[in-house]
Amino acid sequence: MVDLKLVHEYTRDLHILYVEDNETLRDSTLKVLNNFFKTVDIAVDGRNGIDKYKTFQTQGKKPYDLIISDINMPHINGVEMSEKILEIEPTQSIIFITAHNEIEYLHKAISLGISSFLLKPLNLQDLASVLYKVCQAISDRNLVNEHYAMIEDFNAQLENQNKALEAKNREQEKLIRLLDTMEIKAQRKENKTTANTTPTSEYEIEKESSYYAQIEQLIREDLSELTEIHEELDADIIAIISGNHALISRIPTLFSKYASILGMYTAFDALSATMMQFTKAITNQAMPKDVSKTEEIFMFLEAFMYILGKWQKDLLEQEDEKVDQLDVSIIGDIETITNMWLAEAETTESCKVEFF
Repeated sequence: MVDLKLVHEYTRDLHILYVEDNETLRDSTLKVLNNFFKTVDIAVDGRNGIDKYKTFQTQGKKPYDLIISDINMPHINGVEMSEKILEIEPTQSIIFITAHNEIEYLHKAISLGISSFLLKPLNLQDLASVLYKVCQAISDRNLVNEHYAMIEDFNAQLENQNKALEAKNREQEKLIRLLDTMEIKAQRKENKTTANTTPTSEYEIEKESSYYAQIEQLIREDLSELTEIHEELDADIIAIISGNHALISRIPTLFSKYASILGMYTAFDALSATMMQFTKAITNQAMPKDVSKTEEIFMFLEAFMYILGKWQKDLLEQEDEKVDQLDVSIIGDIETITNMWLAEAETTESCKVEFF
């Protein structure tokens, strides 16, 4: 004999669906089930049972813990209903209430993996025994699912923390490089005030070596990010030329990011500063002063992006060249575009640009 209090320990938090077409039997059984379960929803036949099941799952984002159903019902019988429900939720626990003359359904029900069976008329001890076995298994399964959910949640949090830590480390590395750059600038300024002006001095050799080291570091650590920003800029500029002027507001931010990365390397001080001047100009002056020249200016800017992309490629392939000469032409190009942006209407007509 199963202790009803022990059964209630496993059933009291469960939500179940009870399907029965016989109103008298349904009402009497419902009174018994309400003593065991937290909530008991009822359905009057298999078709109604499927509708109730789908509604509950949609609203609660999870299926019923248990279904208790008659087998022989109009419209859709219990076995057919269970087939549909198991297609939705293959692990759904189902108990059938069956009569002795319903043997023809039992083989099909067993093949579906139905949790258990109860014979009519219901006996309280038989019901308690079956509920104890089935609901204990449900409880164990729920605990396992909760455990896996906790592990997945923990792994997701850990992954987010790792990403945040990686991003923080990257920022710290960039800050260190920026501080190194500032130190090199200070050394260069200090060197100009000394009497040692020999081109082949130890400091000049160290400076050139530092430049090449910075280029190698940029290629290794930041060139891919520059390429991504370049691709975003290129796509936005093409869209602006096609008429999407709303994207113009993105251009200063992207150029500023590009210039900030270059600014961490003394080898590209001039280029970074020129880009920052352009960024400042188009931030303070949201549209070209001569608005009628907007498309023309962005055509020139698109040509500039081609040159900048080629410069990125050359930087990767020709890292042995003199670094001070790498960005001369594109500095001139961006200065010209800045002047075009700020030019008054009467002066824009005479602005001719040729890119090399």
